[in-house]
Amino acid sequence: MSSAKTVKGFSLYPSYREFLALLSDTDRGQLLMCLFDYYDGVNSSSALSPQAQMAFTFISTRMEQDKGRAAHRSQINRENAAKRWPRQSEEEGDGEGG
Repeated sequence: MSSAKTVKGFSLYPSYREFLALLSDTDRGQLLMCLFDYYDGVNSSSALSPQAQMAFTFISTRMEQDKGRAAHRSQINRENAAKRWPRQSEEEGDGEGG
């Protein structure tokens, strides 16, 4: 597995079902493994059938959008936590004083 990720997984949404149902069992299986590869930073979608590549395109796009939203939310949470609980070194002028 690759290094630490900001997002600890990815979502498969129920709305994908109708599109994935149009794929063969083989194509769905290959697509799923390709999505895991993509999550790990490897784009192996060129090995997919054209139909599975189309599904890969919209799912991987959503994965990137979700990752961006998670990173943004994480940054906001860090900023809010810093406002509520400033680090002691910052309060004391980096340990000097007090």
